[in-house]
Amino acid sequence: MRNTNYCSLSSNLLNNCTFFESRVGEAAENYDPSVIAQYTYDVAKTFNRFWHDCSIFKEPNPETKNLRLQMCQLTAQTLKNGFELLGIEMPSRM
Repeated sequence: MRNTNYCSLSSNLLNNCTFFESRVGEAAENYDPSVIAQYTYDVAKTFNRFWHDCSIFKEPNPETKNLRLQMCQLTAQTLKNGFELLGIEMPSRM
């Protein structure tokens, strides 16, 4: 039953990624880079759950597969942006 939680997991992941600007603003306003660190950790945790529970490469529906790949790209870019702000070099492959 890997696809059971797909909608909620993809929504959670998308929601987490859309908070990037507000978390950066909060970190800047409070001079607190740990806000960005915690945010990137939360995004990574949510993505890990998404990756585990939602088949991507074995997905038979091409539209669903493409959507999931786009979610992966969005997450990678969000994490990269957060890591850059923290001065952490993003690995090219995980």
